[in-house]
Amino acid sequence: MLVAAVLAVATITPVTASGAPSVRGFDGKTITTAGLAVAANFADAAIGTQARFKRFNDNNEIKGIKLKFTELADDQQDPARATSEARRLVTQLQVFAIVPSVSAVTPGPYLNQQHVPYFGWGIDNTYCSTPKPSTKLYGFGYNGCIVPADPPYMPDSFVNEYKYVSQKTGKKHPSIVLFSNDNQSGKNSSRLQATSAQGAGFKVVYAKGAVPISVSDYTPYVQEWLGADGGKQPDDIHCLLALQCIDIFKQLKPAGFTGTYWTPL
Repeated sequence: MLVAAVLAVATITPVTASGAPSVRGFDGKTITTAGLAVAANFADAAIGTQARFKRFNDNNEIKGIKLKFTELADDQQDPARATSEARRLVTQLQVFAIVPSVSAVTPGPYLNQQHVPYFGWGIDNTYCSTPKPSTKLYGFGYNGCIVPADPPYMPDSFVNEYKYVSQKTGKKHPSIVLFSNDNQSGKNSSRLQATSAQGAGFKVVYAKGAVPISVSDYTPYVQEWLGADGGKQPDDIHCLLALQCIDIFKQLKPAGFTGTYWTPL
């Protein structure tokens, strides 16, 4: 998608004296990018990007075009810092696109204004244009828009999880806990996914964006989740985070959790 976007822009923009397209971050041969992420959780995103770019370049996947990754900027899950970092990447480093974008506070308005494509995990609502599609957004989520602010409908994404837990417990309405990060994206995600879970047949006993982005001891949260079903542990705990889900599971098991645990990993 990134290369296709560059080539499309190059066909409608002026050219320099040397004949190269006059496009920010693209000199006719090399596409320059940078990433934006919460470095505390996604620092390795830079490694994956560099590995994929190396394969692209080594295999000459698009003849005459190379990809260059400059850095992974840390937004520290702060909207103001995210905007500041994005502005630095665009104005100082002159990047064509943000690759990857692993941020929950993507500065979509600024990137759209500057016509900067950003590609990544659609974990904030800047990738969304509900209720009507729009061609004015520059965000491309590989998994679509998963946390719209106020969607008219939610997909039936819990149907298989419900079947498994219901069969395992023998309950028509097994209980479920859902949680995400303590930010707007996390709050939207928990609220909307609770609607899908309830629609599938679960009894939602907890659905909050409550977990800080940087925390090592999840004990207070684990204790709350394990008593969320009227003082009893729920039948299912559904983690809406990423790598944090692993550390949380490491604390849930010793605390006595015996139900189903689901993560996007």
